[in-house]
Amino acid sequence: MRPLTYTTPKPLLAVAGKPTLEWILEAVRPHVDGVMLIVGHLRKKIEAHFGTQWNGIAVTYVHQVEQRGTGHALQMCRDALQGETRLFVIYGDNIPAPGDVARCAEHDLAALAVRVPDPEKYGIFKTDDAGYLIDLIEKPKTHVGNLANAGVYVFDQRIFEEIDNLKESERGEIELTDAVLSLAKRAPMKVVDVEEHWLPIGVRDDIAKAEPVLLGRPRGPEEFLAQRRQSLAGLLGMWWQSDNAAMKEQEREALLAFVNGASAAQLDRVTAVTLGEEKPVYLTTEEMIFALASQRGWQAPLADALRNLLKESV
Repeated sequence: MRPLTYTTPKPLLAVAGKPTLEWILEAVRPHVDGVMLIVGHLRKKIEAHFGTQWNGIAVTYVHQVEQRGTGHALQMCRDALQGETRLFVIYGDNIPAPGDVARCAEHDLAALAVRVPDPEKYGIFKTDDAGYLIDLIEKPKTHVGNLANAGVYVFDQRIFEEIDNLKESERGEIELTDAVLSLAKRAPMKVVDVEEHWLPIGVRDDIAKAEPVLLGRPRGPEEFLAQRRQSLAGLLGMWWQSDNAAMKEQEREALLAFVNGASAAQLDRVTAVTLGEEKPVYLTTEEMIFALASQRGWQAPLADALRNLLKESV
């Protein structure tokens, strides 16, 4: 998602008019009495957006300072979740359908799974004849099935016991999937097939793919305007990464807020700008932002990338 995530945490990236995380919380809201968000990168923006209450549900936060894996992230919530008999655990970059979340909630322990055409890219569930989890294979090189882990779980307090017994994986992380498999060997865990939709929001193209599904219609003017805004926000992110001292933080945030909320008329508004010449040039607001962000030393690399892209498309 870079460069968008230089300025905006991934869970706040807009999809069909709402942050990814709002779609997730809407799906799980009927089944919970509180939400705990594990935050890290640009966490203050997430905390400012949701506050301590969202749509009548209490929201609390756990700050994962050191990125040691998904199991470690959940482990940090253990003390705050003492006494809770059941909990949903949902990754912040996948949008599940409300109906599929509801069907997971029917079971004491559950994991949502989606059937995929390319199982070698996912963690794949193996189930018994009754649909209960018996194995979980990460990115299998040989065919073991096509039920991919969709990152939606129903657990009880036993998940923390399993995490406590884990060793770090080869990449030095505490893996939640290891705890899932360990718990499934201890107690029946139902694998629930996706019947509606499961929308990963991991790369830029995923946004355009998800929007027609969530909207129930083709993308229209509002979605294309949102795409223009995101492109400008990404450009600003690149600029600020390359020269973070070019603007004060308050000015940067104000400009980003303008871009994220600008109307098409605001972006298309034409202004006369003098660029050291006798006659002014006439630029739209969008063009001014592009010109502003292009005044640093990364023009040459971008030009080379553009040339290569053009050669590939011939």
